[in-house]
Amino acid sequence: MNYLRNFLRCLEAWMFLFFAGINLINNVQQTSNDWNAFLKFNQGIDEATRWISRFNELNKDIPFDADRVGYISEGPQGTEYILTQYAIIPHVLVQNANTEWIIAIFPGKNIYKKMSALGIDYDSIREYSFGINLIHTK
Repeated sequence: MNYLRNFLRCLEAWMFLFFAGINLINNVQQTSNDWNAFLKFNQGIDEATRWISRFNELNKDIPFDADRVGYISEGPQGTEYILTQYAIIPHVLVQNANTEWIIAIFPGKNIYKKMSALGIDYDSIREYSFGINLIHTK
């Protein structure tokens, strides 16, 4: 009887190890597939290209005769500002709100409340993805 009990415990341990091994192999394969899909999806696309592509629709909405466009943001001013300038060529981007057209980048914020808090009098606000807004002032 003791022999049978030891045999069943040993069999139970081997079954546990067998199924744990199958689960481990399955997880490794799934992780590998996910990683390869991620690399394939992001191949050849850098962060600058992604940033600039966010402005495609906005750039069409800025009138061609608007020579200067204002820029306000709560985020970092360096790289974000330079990439935004590049994205809206041929317009010139200036870091203030004293222009007829303003690009405001406030992700996760209510843009209408933000404009009121900043004291900016506007005619219209066009909202785009990623918290990017185009404001036409009075």
